[in-house]
Amino acid sequence: MPPIKIGSRDVSKRYVGTREVLRVIIGGADVLHVDPSTTAVPYASASGGLAGHFDTARTAGRTYGLAGGQSAWVGYITGTDATITLKNEWGNTTAAYVTIDGGAEFSATHVGGGVYTLFSGQQQKKRLVCVRLKPTLGTVGYFDSTVALLSITGAPPSFKSPTQWISSCSQTTPGVAAGGMLASLASSGYVPDKTGSIVNSQSSMCSSLRFRTSDGGFFVYTLSRYIAWSVDRNAPAIIDTGNSLPKALYLQGAAGSHDYSVSVTYSSGGGSGSINEVFVGVDSYDNTMEARRFDQYGASSTYGAAATSPLHTDVYIAAAKLGFAGDSLGVSGQTIAQVKARIPANLAGKTVTANDVAVLQLGRNDVGGWNSTTSQNYKDCINLLLAAGYGKVICRNLRRGGTDWSTVYTTENAAILQCVTDVADSRVVYLDTTAWSGFEQPDGVHMTDAGYLTFAGFVVPAYADILGIAL
Repeated sequence: MPPIKIGSRDVSKRYVGTREVLRVIIGGADVLHVDPSTTAVPYASASGGLAGHFDTARTAGRTYGLAGGQSAWVGYITGTDATITLKNEWGNTTAAYVTIDGGAEFSATHVGGGVYTLFSGQQQKKRLVCVRLKPTLGTVGYFDSTVALLSITGAPPSFKSPTQWISSCSQTTPGVAAGGMLASLASSGYVPDKTGSIVNSQSSMCSSLRFRTSDGGFFVYTLSRYIAWSVDRNAPAIIDTGNSLPKALYLQGAAGSHDYSVSVTYSSGGGSGSINEVFVGVDSYDNTMEARRFDQYGASSTYGAAATSPLHTDVYIAAAKLGFAGDSLGVSGQTIAQVKARIPANLAGKTVTANDVAVLQLGRNDVGGWNSTTSQNYKDCINLLLAAGYGKVICRNLRRGGTDWSTVYTTENAAILQCVTDVADSRVVYLDTTAWSGFEQPDGVHMTDAGYLTFAGFVVPAYADILGIAL
């Protein structure tokens, strides 16, 4: 039908599919106005947005959340109004905690029957929504697979969630986070590309994930404040989300197939705390890419005592640029003997292969007291890592100290070199750093973010030479 003239606008109705739309011509531009409609999204269609750990075996038709409020639904919802169905065995009516587009978390209003309002009466737009189960519900909160998971009103209504999630903290099955421990959830058969530290009640406790996808972007769900991510072995970009609450992001990647790395920090400060997982949501990924671990063992310089977070250290810059998943296993103040004592716990739960690299950055806390026992402890550290299966163990000597880099630790560095010589294994390499300077360390010992960035400019090419990797 020809347009009807209304003032300066031409208007006509027509049908697109089964929806009546209003065709408006404004200044020569053809604009389609779609009448609002409501769609009920079945659980099976939207359950790909479930991020975290869940129990599907307990009761038929129910997907129970686990890990104290860390289980969530994540996805984009487009419309003006939306609800989600989230039930619990206690009849609690404040079970859903919601964030929209990274804003402040709020307790969603319960409409009835386990239905919660996500947003209502809003402008038509696409929103990134994260709905997590209330932490105090423990393991009694669940999604009911027998009813619609979402109800969306819009013009038109739509949603987008991933079809699968990759976890950084499990090699064979997802784990249930409990402090620094992860217990395997055997009901799942998930095999991720790479893991972080599984059992680790002390040290930096960052976890990393590398994966390859052609999706052009991906969802991220984590508790971490800081998130580092990299595309195709470029230096990582670090995002400060402002808090350590559970959160969802969408990171826009590039068209075509690309390799990505994502790393997150621990959940509490001081060099120790509960490990955080990072969950990456994708539609598809290539699980054939080589999985390689880059683990640095040390004390405060490995942890990043004067850095904003461990993710700002050279460990994660090196791992990203060399094509590894990185982990900084550092505890401030520890001696070589103390690091040796915790290496078995750091290794527990990990599957280490000859593709993986370990870096020892030890000795600063033994300066002035190095003796034969210290050397034996250093060699024991090397042998523990070799026995674990690392294909290369790089022993870095002590970098220059002082604000002017005038302090050279001649005795300790000679001892480290002798330890490497004594072990006499081709997988073990001594890395001399004494020619390097210019990295900012205001107290003469600990580098700042800028200092680590400068230091990475030295150490990354050195690692590449040792590993035969082209930069």
